Amino acid sequence: MTQYEKYWLKVWNERRIFESESVPGRKKVFVTFPFPYMNGPLHIGHCFTATRVDIYARFKRMQGYNVLFPWAWHWTGESIPGMSYRLSQGDKEVRKAFLEIDGVPESEVERFVDPEYLASYYTRVSREAVKDTGFSIDWRREFRTVDPAFKKFIEWQYLRLRELGYVVQGTHPVVWCRRDESPTGDHDRMEGEGVSPEEFNLLKFEVEGDKRKRFLVAGTPASHGQWVAAFVQRLSELGWIEGRTVAIAYRWAEGHSERYAEIAAEFVRLKVDVIVTTGPAVPAAMQATSVIPVVFALAGDPVGTGLIASLARPGGNVTGLSIQQIDLASKRLELLREIVPGLRRLAIMANIGFPDAVLEMREVQSTAKMLGLEIVALAIRQAEDIAPAFESLKGPVDALYVCADPIVSTNRIRINTSALGARLPTMHGFRDYVEVGGLMSYGPNNANLFRRAAEYVDKILKGAKPGDLPVEQPTKFDLIINLKTAKALGLTVLPSLLARADEIIE
Repeated sequence: MTQYEKYWLKVWNERRIFESESVPGRKKVFVTFPFPYMNGPLHIGHCFTATRVDIYARFKRMQGYNVLFPWAWHWTGESIPGMSYRLSQGDKEVRKAFLEIDGVPESEVERFVDPEYLASYYTRVSREAVKDTGFSIDWRREFRTVDPAFKKFIEWQYLRLRELGYVVQGTHPVVWCRRDESPTGDHDRMEGEGVSPEEFNLLKFEVEGDKRKRFLVAGTPASHGQWVAAFVQRLSELGWIEGRTVAIAYRWAEGHSERYAEIAAEFVRLKVDVIVTTGPAVPAAMQATSVIPVVFALAGDPVGTGLIASLARPGGNVTGLSIQQIDLASKRLELLREIVPGLRRLAIMANIGFPDAVLEMREVQSTAKMLGLEIVALAIRQAEDIAPAFESLKGPVDALYVCADPIVSTNRIRINTSALGARLPTMHGFRDYVEVGGLMSYGPNNANLFRRAAEYVDKILKGAKPGDLPVEQPTKFDLIINLKTAKALGLTVLPSLLARADEIIE
């Protein structure tokens, strides 16, 4: 940077000429552009785009407009946690890119297994680069896409556009997420850019008048496409074909329990035939209606949490399948001790605002006490509590037991990358946690439970009362082990344990 440039940067900062305040009667202009993604440094393309925006902002100031030009950093999507995860799994290409292409010091790269640290590092470096460039930015208005106010705005914006019919599945060539019923961009996928649709099919069905039924699925993105696919497949086998003899509308709470009541109220207004959901959303559905049948495909302890009167006679308008989450806690702890034979101090992460997680945590604590283990409780209530929970760990901890709930499931990549960074083996209740870096899981086969939930729907649509349909329990339990994670942690998995595994991720 020349002395001339440094001089004017100093003058602009001292005079605060780019800080925009409200001026009554003066015409206003707001300028922005796609926020730079913080899984790497800024490049020439960012500079080219920002320069054009800056020229426009300066021109409008010359015309007498009150111009607001803020700056934002893109922290959301799967690419940042995806790079952290691949780094934690020993991906040499990702590591090489950080060290040799980006020029990041070795000590910093070691900390990139934490996706929040990765994003914050590149934000810090990029901020200095943008400031040195001299753009006419009001830095008081800087924000990140994970900031609560911006997240709420995007949620409102998306829902409003969807309500007005602008977010729809059409014939244009975009990647469409069937689970969320919305377009999906490159940065919303784990593998990042370069993934494109390869085949397009347009299917049209005529909905038969008297045979049309409608029910809705409320849940979170953690409910996974394969679970819903299994549910829809079983419905089809039973004669309920989506788009022809049954209409399915999906709603996703995305880990935000406060949306359950809103979704349930919408279902009631739509006068649906059945509400299919998972345990966390059942209380909201029960409060919204005592008439519309509610089927839960997964519930940790439906009796203990008051969803039903008994397994044999649920009563009311609710029935479904229990996953025995609490009953399996001691078995999970037993398996964890096999893979971590020196286990002495165990951390347990649980959302203490979620009843099932609290019950599971108590069961693990009770079992651990009998085994002479020391417990470190990591209590959370929201996603923002996860990082501080890990930071609160003092002294050596041998493993982490994760109690499942919608918030934890939505943030499972963050939890696993943080655990790997802290060298903590993890135990989970579901396979999808192990797919993204968890060490092992033991629990029911959820795809199978969703298939069986379709059978409840079939009986209800044919006239059965939900309160008369007994709540069933799992018939299949899966032990999943991630050998890649075990290797990264320096753990040796005994052949006897591998032989009992239902699936080994390598």
